Amino acid sequence: MGDFNINWDKKKTERKNIEDITNKCNLTQLIQGPTRVTNSSQTQIDLIFTNRPERITASFNMLTGLSDHNITLMVRKLTRK
Repeated sequence: MGDFNINWDKKKTERKNIEDITNKCNLTQLIQGPTRVTNSSQTQIDLIFTNRPERITASFNMLTGLSDHNITLMVRKLTRK
């Protein structure tokens, strides 16, 4: 998870390198919608990847007003043995 500075929202040609890597590693990108919003642009550059999407119960992209980046969060399912 982190600020990848690659706009996931753009056409596949612009995110091809990272998408090739995540596909080879069998990773799923969880965050939907723009994560950095300015007066002139909206980009989806803060991403969370997982290889076990069934263990993630929710993911959030929240505007806080503290930064031009939103907060990206996920909730992981835990099981007790």
